[in-house]
Amino acid sequence: MTQPATLQSVLEKSFQKQTDNMFTSIPGIVVYVRNKLSSLSVDVQPAINIVREDGTETEVPTILNVPVSMPVNFEGGLTHPLKAGDSVYLIFSMRGIDLWKRGDGSLTRPSDYRKFNIKDCVAIPIQTFSKSVNNPLLREWPHSTDDVVLFHNVGTGRECEIRLKPSGDVVINTNHEVTVNANKVEVNASEDAVVNANKVEVNSQTTDVYSPQSTFYGDVQITGTATIDVDAVIGGISFNSHTHGISSGSSAPGPTLPPTPGV
Repeated sequence: MTQPATLQSVLEKSFQKQTDNMFTSIPGIVVYVRNKLSSLSVDVQPAINIVREDGTETEVPTILNVPVSMPVNFEGGLTHPLKAGDSVYLIFSMRGIDLWKRGDGSLTRPSDYRKFNIKDCVAIPIQTFSKSVNNPLLREWPHSTDDVVLFHNVGTGRECEIRLKPSGDVVINTNHEVTVNANKVEVNASEDAVVNANKVEVNSQTTDVYSPQSTFYGDVQITGTATIDVDAVIGGISFNSHTHGISSGSSAPGPTLPPTPGV
């Protein structure tokens, strides 16, 4: 038997109908990345379907041109790749943002009176528990969740990272090249500086070495002029104390060589 409608039931139904069309926040899946992410814009489908009281289930349609939130401003910040299939969290706006997202970020009048509409949201990259890249089992390099890490290409064989340890140590890990481009590079070490490499090349017009002890393992090739302000020991011979005899002309006294047999 159908219950008679009351003012309370009518108000509840009306409120429920209005909230069904109100979007606040929900996880989503990136389905398309626009302009290779140069404009920080993606198309996203909400990842959780809508289930009605009668048991029917429907997917939420794809939302186009969603701005992506990354820790950046007009002068600097951090950007990272985003691709189809990545998870994001959608935050919906209390006013329409279609004019704002195509503007310069200044005060903007909304184009209409819509509120919490499906078209007006921002995507924030997020991950589920099972996909968390903070899981040490998913990382190629030894990973501690106590570290601060800037990383890329997790678990691909091309994984690279800059790791800040709680001890204050800084570690860079990669199986590929590291390139530093600058007008001037200065390295100051209060203790030892050691280079372990099969081959070390220095290409410079002038190369100055200011160190009481520099250690290189492997071949060292220096192109240009090398100025060494400390003693250089090569093959166990000190250049500061060693003198060479010269067969002709004048020179500092050198060691007396034994006569060559048969001469």
